[in-house]
Parts: sequence; structure tokens; C-alpha cells
Amino acid sequence: MSQGYRQIAAGEEEGQGYVVLYKAIDQVRQCVDTIINDPGSRRILFHGWNCAQLDEMALPPCHLLYQFHPNVETREISLTLYIRSNDLGLLSDAANSAQYALAA
Repeated sequence: MSQGYRQIAAGEEEGQGYVVLYKAIDQVRQCVDTIINDPGSRRILFHGWNCAQLDEMALPPCHLLYQFHPNVETREISLTLYIRSNDLGLLSDAANSAQYALAA
């Protein structure tokens, strides 16, 4: 298969053949490579959700997306965290924010 896909299943339903493809994506490696090779890119993104497992969760994770902003001149990286909700008072806002900041 091209572009890193591999076939993990095949079958037939109502006379129509189908295949199921899988592709592993190393988001951390992609972020690091882009920071090194194209630090001005606005597309240095790490998605925090595994969409394939959302239906298995009571609630989707609060953290949705990390966006990295490298500064070549100062050799620093800023980070923007996008969250779906703040869950203030329910799950400890400060603890969640600190956890996500440390994970990045």
C-alpha cells in the first residue's frame, strides 16, 4: 500500500467488496521534525483525541489540540492549548491545566 497504509481487513457486504486500511501516525515525531525543518509553519499541531475511541468514552478529553510556536531568534517554543471545555468546579480546573502544560 502506498503512503504508509496497510490493509487490516477485507470483506463483502450486500455484494460490494470493501477493505479496511490502517495508518499509524507519530504526531510527536512530525511536530519535532517540523520544528527543526520549518519552524515558521503554523501547522505544528498535536491532536489530543483518538477519534477512533471517542464512542468508548463517557466524555471526550478536555484537551483538544496543542499548537507549537517556535521562535528561531530566541530559541524558545510557545505553546497554545485548545480545550473543548473548562469543567470549572467539576474536575479541578487548575490541576487539569497544569497536567496538560506538563504533558507538552
